[in-house]
Amino acid sequence: MAGLALWPRFERRSGGRLERLYCFEDGLVIGSGHTMRPIRWSDVTVTSEAYSGNEYRKPGTIRTLTTPDGAVVARFTGQEPERVGGDQVMLLHQAATEREAVHPSPDPTPSDARPTEA
Repeated sequence: MAGLALWPRFERRSGGRLERLYCFEDGLVIGSGHTMRPIRWSDVTVTSEAYSGNEYRKPGTIRTLTTPDGAVVARFTGQEPERVGGDQVMLLHQAATEREAVHPSPDPTPSDARPTEA
């Protein structure tokens, strides 16, 4: 009986550690294990794809954030709980790209170009 109570503590998620997305005013950071990868908002592309609803789900919009090399940073289906913050991420991206158009950032630093060890 005690073994069943402790089993979830030792069960591992398949596929290893999940990446975490940290959003800031000037960009975002993808954290995975001991690696942190900074990305400026100006380097992120947002694509939106609307879909119609059916008997299983409501209509909505899928928003995908990608990097210049085509890597998907995040995908928001519009069906996430409010606390996920998909709408806030889109607002941060929009505000940052508008600000970047008015006040361009300096050239990327070496830390912007490569992952760093934490």
